[in-house]
Amino acid sequence: MKRTILPVLILGLALGLAGASLGNREASTGAAIVNVNAVLASVPEYLKNDSILGREAMTYQADQMRYQDEMQAASAAFDQKALGMSPVAKEAERKKLQGKADSLQGLLRTKQQQLQARRDELLGPTEDRLTSILEGLRAEGNYSVVLNVSSEAGTVVVAADKNVNLTDKAIERIKASPAATGKP
Repeated sequence: MKRTILPVLILGLALGLAGASLGNREASTGAAIVNVNAVLASVPEYLKNDSILGREAMTYQADQMRYQDEMQAASAAFDQKALGMSPVAKEAERKKLQGKADSLQGLLRTKQQQLQARRDELLGPTEDRLTSILEGLRAEGNYSVVLNVSSEAGTVVVAADKNVNLTDKAIERIKASPAATGKP
């Protein structure tokens, strides 16, 4: 518990010192928090597109497993044939096997890049909208920083004033903003 509190205290002190050193500019009021996952969960098109992406990711994972199985089978076949092969023939087969492995790795990299591009296409517009909304809330509230307190974010807030929790305001604004055009 103490390990968690110390970084939060150091962050608070750093923000306070940064605000104090602004001189003529108005000092910021510190940090605000938001649960990004809760905000995104309030956006129907985000949920729909995330579901589409999840199905596409499952296809990628199935391809990955199929390629791994294919390589394991080819490797086992090589091991069987290698026992009766000359060193020159063994090396030639090993090169063919390595070429197949390289080809499958290339296919996986391409599919992974396609999946990332698809993620950017489907989820990026809503995430960009949320970033813009949070930046606006940060500026309006004169906060130095907005921390994501979603469980996977890794930020642990031990205690916070409810007035600095921007989650409800962000949900309200993202629902009021025009929908992004992520193509399903």
